[in-house]
Amino acid sequence: MSQTHSNNDDYQIPATAPTWLMNNLGLPGHSKMANSPNGDVHYLTWNWQEPLPVMCLVHGFRAHARWWDALAPFFTDRYRVLSIDLPGMGDSGPALSYHQDTYAEGILAVLESERLSDVTVIGHSFGGAQTIRALCLRPERFRRAIVVDSLVCLPGEDSIRLLEAKQQQRLRSSREDCIADFRLLPEQPVVEEAILYHIAYHSCRPQGAGWRWKFDPAGINYGEILDVAPLRRIAPRVDCIYGGQSMFAGQQRPEKTLALFGNPGRLITIEQGYHHLMLDQPLVLKDAISSLLSCSENG
Repeated sequence: MSQTHSNNDDYQIPATAPTWLMNNLGLPGHSKMANSPNGDVHYLTWNWQEPLPVMCLVHGFRAHARWWDALAPFFTDRYRVLSIDLPGMGDSGPALSYHQDTYAEGILAVLESERLSDVTVIGHSFGGAQTIRALCLRPERFRRAIVVDSLVCLPGEDSIRLLEAKQQQRLRSSREDCIADFRLLPEQPVVEEAILYHIAYHSCRPQGAGWRWKFDPAGINYGEILDVAPLRRIAPRVDCIYGGQSMFAGQQRPEKTLALFGNPGRLITIEQGYHHLMLDQPLVLKDAISSLLSCSENG
């Protein structure tokens, strides 16, 4: 089952935001919660009452659903859009247990709660890895996927390092201090400052007398793609978008990653883009996604 939650917030869109961004951030997603055996999963929806296909957006590691706020409204002319908080991140509850499929199962819990199939799923960074895992677990739920600047461990490479779980976070004295301490990982030199502020603002939550980040420190990067053999068996089409300046752009990694899938589509490289493409190249990323979707819709 899913539950609807109100979204009472004193957030103010930065006055420096360009007009398109002001318009899109003025159309916030509707907050909902899916109940699952491993903990509740929060998500946002746009245009949900319309009889349209579904687009599912998935954020990166220790990020949250609002990373997609600037772009989600662009697609509501063709889709019902949802953006998921992975388990233990954003406004989702902590997972009761963390394992290799925890985050992919969180994606599937939302789709099952809403009784969705034929879904177009788009995952950024760690969210792209969880998108791939969800495709492997329940391919019948999906129409196609777009993987955005995600790391896949290629054959012959060293395994991706597993982070250490922690018991607690350091508290900041105020939301302003929490926002000021926000950092991108990996860091990059080019961002749209109004989007960065929006993401940082929604990355903080009160706890006791202080403020902390919106992620469970016990939830580590389980579910990285270390075995590529299952990717060959993914039937839905998979396209890829990578930043030309991303740490994942060298040595033909994007081309090698796309070639791993059983039904590979197109690769688009955003030449001036870094890893966090929705922050430094949001409109180019939007156009790249639209181009891939149009190609698929036209066969």
